[in-house]
Amino acid sequence: MAGDWIKMRSDLFTHPKVVRMASALKADRLRVVGGLMSVWCLFDAHSADGKIEGYDFGTVDELLNWPGFATSMSAVNWLAQDGESLVLPDFDKHNGQSAKRRAQDADRKRDVRKASASNADKVRTREEKRREEKRKSMARLRRRPLSNSFPMAMAASRPSSVGRDCRTTGSRPTRTWSGRAPSAPTWTCARSWRRSATTGVPSPALTR
Repeated sequence: MAGDWIKMRSDLFTHPKVVRMASALKADRLRVVGGLMSVWCLFDAHSADGKIEGYDFGTVDELLNWPGFATSMSAVNWLAQDGESLVLPDFDKHNGQSAKRRAQDADRKRDVRKASASNADKVRTREEKRREEKRKSMARLRRRPLSNSFPMAMAASRPSSVGRDCRTTGSRPTRTWSGRAPSAPTWTCARSWRRSATTGVPSPALTR
């Protein structure tokens, strides 16, 4: 079944109790961990409270085909014998349904934290992308040629010769553009008219 599993610590291979058992059994730690997993699976399958009736140390050694293994587990307080029963200390801490629920809850919380961190990274990436696009847009505006700018054409200075000609003829300088945004305006002289204070008739006036 998909739900048939047990917890296993990531540092089990270097756990001091595993090292002690390997030394007592004169075996490598990988084999010791394999034997421990077999015993823990036995309790997970046949016990709800960490106790199995009718088993003793000899039964465990026979199942594993490893004499002395149950005794070495007992020496590090990972297995005990109570009359005609075997007892697994701290069963509720590492085995059983409650321990599995705690492990699953811890996994879900870890996944939520990872997902939250990933979403935060995506948000930061989008904001950085928008800032980069804005920076590039501003850079393009700064690189635009000034001759194509209509406001700059508006600010073009008037030639001094136009002013002299217009004063001579009694007219005023006038700017005209032949397009939406030319590079410079065309200056012409337009006659300025002033109404006489005595007769009320408009007459040309000199514009200075």
